[in-house]
Amino acid sequence: MRYKLAVLTLGSVFLVIFDQIKNVYIALSVNTLILTGLFYIISKIFKLTPVSDEKKKEISVRRILAGERITKVKKQFRSPLLERLYGFVETMPGATKQILELFNIALIFILIITYVTNISTFLGVSHLFYRIVIVAFVANVMLLKRVGYNSIIQNLVVFLVINFAIYVSLFSYFNGDVGAVATRGIIRNIRSAGMIFYAHRVPMLAKIFSRTDYIYRIIACIAAMAVNVILMISTQLPGELIFFLVLVYVGLQSMIIFYASKYLSKIQID
Repeated sequence: MRYKLAVLTLGSVFLVIFDQIKNVYIALSVNTLILTGLFYIISKIFKLTPVSDEKKKEISVRRILAGERITKVKKQFRSPLLERLYGFVETMPGATKQILELFNIALIFILIITYVTNISTFLGVSHLFYRIVIVAFVANVMLLKRVGYNSIIQNLVVFLVINFAIYVSLFSYFNGDVGAVATRGIIRNIRSAGMIFYAHRVPMLAKIFSRTDYIYRIIACIAAMAVNVILMISTQLPGELIFFLVLVYVGLQSMIIFYASKYLSKIQID
């Protein structure tokens, strides 16, 4: 029951903030930062894991003489309160972890829906707080990964959100010029799909990206392709020209994604 109480309390805090702060972008920023603080505290509590008795028995004289760091980053509990907090987050049920993850996803979807409804005129859009929510969301995903509270859904959402943020930046930079945004979006999407053939050869990226991450990237490229097609249809170009450009773009993008998928199935990626 204590986990249900904690989740309901957190949800109540979010609702109170939405009720008291009329600017939805500021309210989203506050709620998302609350999650960031909560996840940061949880990650710090996990670092307080004490060295178990079994671990202590494994420590040999040879390891001590070799100068090996025995406890590494682990710390002993300094108070009963910290011990209770560690027990609380350590034994947290999977359903509670999923709800915390869904809170993070729900806030970012509220941001996207709110932004899209005002995208035609940019009225009521607070770009500063919009960026705060995006950055805080990505930070929350990293913190959840660190403590093992994340799932496949959130990993996919973060790729889609990053792409959404890029398109929003393009709209802001080009003052809502759909044609310019569509052109840059198409170029970026083709380049992003093509980089799949080479990203794993970069040592830094090879350490970060797994095969699943590349699959998320392919899905994000497909979603971006759909967005680019919609943007092209929304331009003032003649219908025949739009049909031709869409046909060429979809054909080229689909071919790159198809061969990238086959390429990933043949190479060795952890």
